[in-house]
Amino acid sequence: MQHWLTTHWPNLRLRPHQPAIYVQAGNVSKYTMKPGDQVLIYEFKNGPTVIDPVTGNRLFRAPGAEAIIAAIEIVGPLAQRLASAALESYVGRPSINWKWQAMTKLVATGKVPRVDVNKVLGYATKYNFHGFGPNACGFQVIAQPKFAALRARLH
Repeated sequence: MQHWLTTHWPNLRLRPHQPAIYVQAGNVSKYTMKPGDQVLIYEFKNGPTVIDPVTGNRLFRAPGAEAIIAAIEIVGPLAQRLASAALESYVGRPSINWKWQAMTKLVATGKVPRVDVNKVLGYATKYNFHGFGPNACGFQVIAQPKFAALRARLH
């Protein structure tokens, strides 16, 4: 079993969803999570505005926690998503193909503020997790003792 930290943008307003792992089409080779692996989700303060694929309307995000907000367990293998659900278009930035998804089980929720996360992981106080992980893929293995210290702060 491995222990991971991943980053997520805040949910779209009025569209909450169960935490899952989403992987961009070009990052699948970096993904080595397996069922049983434990993952902490760090939620950014904000994220890009989504363009609704049907209406063209702008879909705004709820304010983000800028904190670890959940612990999840991977319960299924990485699976390809429907193309219609995978491609997201954004205002002012290129579209992203979130081609892959792993199903998860919610284990705990709470809020571990960014400055506390940085302290446990040994990062600079002002580090904001932009560009996190190998080649900025958004996820990375972390040592079990650090994972445990952060996980203990969730409920």
